[in-house]
Amino acid sequence: MDVKPIASFLSKQTLPVRVGITGPLKISSLLKFANIVGAKNSINFLKTNVTKAIDLLKPRDPNDLIEKLKGSTENFHIYTFGGLKETNKWLTENNYA
Repeated sequence: MDVKPIASFLSKQTLPVRVGITGPLKISSLLKFANIVGAKNSINFLKTNVTKAIDLLKPRDPNDLIEKLKGSTENFHIYTFGGLKETNKWLTENNYA
């Protein structure tokens, strides 16, 4: 992911900004969460745009984004999308919590 637009935005702010990123999660957890919160449009998108969906749902390590943005901010908000156990484990293993 190209973080230059995010870093550029952050550099122009006078107040702290929290950068929202997804924590580690399984596709099955994401789909279950989408079902619970009623995100049927998102699920329908995934079903009708399989190749785009596969790219969107590839596991990505949140550490990569955090490392790239550390010079611009230390404020991150982690979205668990229902994967609370996985996110908590990741936060602990990476000394973020």
